[in-house]
Order: sequence, then C-alpha cells, then structure tokens
Amino acid sequence: MGESVRVSRKAANVAEGGVGLVAGQRVTVRQLLNMMLIASANDAAEALAIHIAGSEKAYVRLMNAKAKELGLKDTRAADPHGLSKRERSSADDLAVIARHVLADKELAKIVRKKSVRVPIKGGGSWTEGSTFRAMNGYRGLTGVKTGFTNPAGYCFVASAKRGDVELVAVVLGTGSNAERFGQARRLLDWGFKNTHSRQLITKETTMSVVPTGYGRLPIVVVHPSKTVKMALLDGSPKVTRTIETPSPVRLPVFRGQRVGTLELRQGNRTLTRVPLLVAEDVAAPPPPPIKAGPAAVVGSGANEERPQSILQTLYSGVLQFTSRL
Repeated sequence: MGESVRVSRKAANVAEGGVGLVAGQRVTVRQLLNMMLIASANDAAEALAIHIAGSEKAYVRLMNAKAKELGLKDTRAADPHGLSKRERSSADDLAVIARHVLADKELAKIVRKKSVRVPIKGGGSWTEGSTFRAMNGYRGLTGVKTGFTNPAGYCFVASAKRGDVELVAVVLGTGSNAERFGQARRLLDWGFKNTHSRQLITKETTMSVVPTGYGRLPIVVVHPSKTVKMALLDGSPKVTRTIETPSPVRLPVFRGQRVGTLELRQGNRTLTRVPLLVAEDVAAPPPPPIKAGPAAVVGSGANEERPQSILQTLYSGVLQFTSRL
C-alpha cells in the first residue's frame, strides 16, 4: 500500500472524472485507491492499472480473469475505469464484487470514508468529498461506490450494516443523483425490515456420528469448527444441511482433527461450507487375537512331518480366522 507510483502521461490525460493528477507526479498505491474509490477518480484508476500491469491492456486482462475467478457471468471489462461503451456488468455481479470489497479490511475501510485528500505535485493537497456524500445521513452506511456514464445512467452500489445484518443494494440506470440515492434508501430500508440474523448451527452441535469400519464401536463424534449466524430474508426457503465425511474413518483420530465438511444450502444456493472436527480422541482398537492351526505331529522315521515354520503357522491361523468370519 505504501509503494510509490509514478503517474503516467496516459493516466494524466484521462479526459473525464479525474482529480487532476499530473504526469510524473509521485503518489502511493494507498492514495490512488482512496482517490479512485472515494472521489471516483478515473485518472487514479488508470495510473494504478498501468503501475500494476505495465499497460492498460494487460490490466484489463487481469480484470477479466478476476471476473471469471469470482464467477461473474455478465461482467466484461474494457478499461480500468468503466468509461468505455463496451464495458458490461449486472446488478448481481456488482453485488458479488461489493461483497468481496467489504470482506477486505483495507478496502472496506476506504469505501466508508467521507472524503479524501488529493495531493498536488510540488506539495500541498486539497480535499474532495465522497461521491455518495448525499447518503452520509443514512444509519449504518458502510459504502460502496457510485458510477455514471450516459448509457448506464446514474448507478450506485450501497451497503449498510445494522447489528448482525449487513446488506448490499444495487441501483442501475436511474436518471439523476437524487433518484439513485432515493432508490438505494428504499432498497436498504426494505431489506432491514425483512431480513433478520439467525443462528443456524453452534460449534457445540453434534453433527454426525461417523462409522469407523470396526463394527458398532468405536465411533467418531464430529462438530462444526464454528458457530454460524447469517442474515436471511424472512420467508425464504428452508436452510438444509449436507454432511460430507469419509466412510469409514480411519483410526486413530484426535480432537480437533478435520474429518469432513458441513454444507448449508438454501434452495440451489450454497450459503457456507464449514469444516467438521473430531470432538474427542478415538484410538484404534487392538487387532483380534490370531489362533494358530492344529500343531503338526513331529515323529521319527521316513514318513515324519517336518515342523511348520512360524510364518506357515500364522498363515494357517489367519485363514481359519477369516473363514470363521
């Protein structure tokens, strides 16, 4: 975050939505992220992209690779700042991106700021307010980002947290600043009214008794690695549990050892996957006693039978034991 970035001529020449960065100016990665995410500075986005990948085209390839990695189905990047008419996304994909931003401590801290200091080449700085400062009075507001082009209209990805419930609202294609913020308030208000935090499992819950292949005993008791609380929409489909464990479990196992996974699903959507851990040590039982076969008769004379070797005796006993099973 403290790495120094030299603003390229291409970044300084971004025509729309910049904060006046100058070619050759030195700023840090942290400063560029703040300017980009708080002031919607397109020149900062361009400078950061070229610094990271060496060129705009190379960075766009990274953007689209990341979109694929995140499972985004409707998103296609064409530049680092979204001004291109070839840029595409959807409300669903933007909500996924917002969740990833909010899960990153550094980015989450930035997107909730109300202003940013913009450095001036040669010394000094000036303050630019957040592009969604009109929402600053909304209770629990945590971010995230506005956007505007003529084809897309006034857009806003908003997030807010109250208690254990954090919501993301995506508004696209509105006709004005006031409309996008008004729609975001309506969505978030509805969400907080109809969404509540529920405890789905506790880490003390016995989730399964896993067979070990030694008959009815011994058994391995497993529980989740953590308590799971989740914000769920009222009246939404029932949450179902799927337990995946090896069968049988090989002994010995030890307390805290992972032996499977618990998946919580709602309809076709996976909510979370939680490791399943062994509750207590379970030792392997001792092997069953091996009985030797009939002893060979040792006599004298030409027809006497030779004594069996130890291996022969053990082999004979194992065969008899197996046949009795």
